[in-house]
Amino acid sequence: FVSDKSLANNNIKASILKIINKEIDTLNVARKKEGKTLKKEIKLYINSIMKITKQLIPLELKRLKNKKSKIKNQFLNSSINYDVSRLESEMVFYFERCDITEERVRLQHHCEFFIKEMNSSDILGKKLNFISQEILREINTIGSKANDFEIQKRVVIMKEEIEKIKEQIQNIL
Repeated sequence: FVSDKSLANNNIKASILKIINKEIDTLNVARKKEGKTLKKEIKLYINSIMKITKQLIPLELKRLKNKKSKIKNQFLNSSINYDVSRLESEMVFYFERCDITEERVRLQHHCEFFIKEMNSSDILGKKLNFISQEILREINTIGSKANDFEIQKRVVIMKEEIEKIKEQIQNIL
């Protein structure tokens, strides 16, 4: 025997659960839509970084050529006696230390890995956050090694892009 009061309580509970489930479904739809928007936006930022990374190649070649020429002219125009082979070995050491090729290549790989992970079915915000930290690390290294205004301008733009990505990732976490 079920009382009228008990039946009424069960009907109220069922109605409340139905409303809650409907709102949860609405929330999930909104979150999926927001997630797609965030994904598009983040991809734009990553693609911007990758595009700028490619722009660094001719700038780097020009920078190295100018630097070599400047050093060579300084020695040619000075009255200092020097050993040519020693100068060449020192220049090789100097230019290897200032070369950003390795960082540029790693940056490209990190960006590609970021997109791959973002496209995986199980997006993990913390993993994307970690990869974005690696991207920032490479950008910072490029900036500190390059010592060139045109490259520095691009480094600043890439840093702005990665900061935007990190802000969006916080929405995922």
